[in-house]
Parts: sequence; C-alpha cells; structure tokens
Amino acid sequence: MFELRQSEVNGDGVFATQDIPAETVIGVWCTKDIKQGVRFLYNDGMECKWYETAILGRYCNHSLTPNTSLIVTDSDLTLVSNGILEGEEIITNYNWVTEHIGYIIDTTNID
Repeated sequence: MFELRQSEVNGDGVFATQDIPAETVIGVWCTKDIKQGVRFLYNDGMECKWYETAILGRYCNHSLTPNTSLIVTDSDLTLVSNGILEGEEIITNYNWVTEHIGYIIDTTNID
C-alpha cells in the first residue's frame, strides 16, 4: 500500500504504491504500544509515553493541507486516506500529535 522513498517535501517520505480510496485505513501513525513503536515521543507535561511507528510515524511528512484524516483511540493515532493516488506522497498534519497526545513538534519552518 505504501513505500519509503526520497521526498520533495523533506528527506524521506511515505508514498502510495497503489490508489488508496477515501476512508481506507492506511495504518497506525503513533501508538502507546512499544512493540509497534520505534521512536519514543515524550515532552514534559504529557500524561504517558507514545511512540512513532516504523514507516508512517517516522517518515510521514507534514502539511497543513494533508491528504489523510485521523482516527483517535486511547492507544493509537491511525491515518486514513482522504483519497490518495498511486505515487502520491502520504502526508499528515503534525499539529494533530500535539492536539491528541500532547507531544509538541516544532512546525514553524514547515508548511
């Protein structure tokens, strides 16, 4: 469904290997489950530890006009397609991480 490759947005990015229809679950972006997580996310003031997942969490780039939506549960932030074409970069809004889990990402120099 997706692969990692060079991005024009920033460094490496996550790209669709096929059309991903709207409302299709792409995968877990951030999780409380250390078994799925690869990078620890924590700032002072957060109630608990969260982790980025291997590809989506670590390499999904930011935009204020993302082509994904978010499903929020107690243990996961899951990305859902808004309608993504094959070859298109899968992007999300980093501000959602701050809003839903309290992790603060500096997005001042990012679209």
